[in-house]
Amino acid sequence: MLLTVEKEKSDNGEVAICFDEEGLEFLIDQLSKLRKRRDHLHLMTPGWSGKELTEVLQGGDRYELCNPRSTFRYMRTTGAKRPIGYDRCRP
Repeated sequence: MLLTVEKEKSDNGEVAICFDEEGLEFLIDQLSKLRKRRDHLHLMTPGWSGKELTEVLQGGDRYELCNPRSTFRYMRTTGAKRPIGYDRCRP
């Protein structure tokens, strides 16, 4: 399975979620569970005692792996300025 969360190295760089077919199915399953329980989930690399994220960079030299733990959070909002969910990514 391949599933990485990577950030472009530039100041306003994009966050890329890279996956293969198995990684996509896993991510869909996890997000579906998150929708039902409306909480958060942590996806971690083996280096952080996880097995959900892989540690092999996919985006090339312009990207770096995000913190080995990525948090996906379901956020209930009342205003349009706040996101419904996000991925927190720290270099």
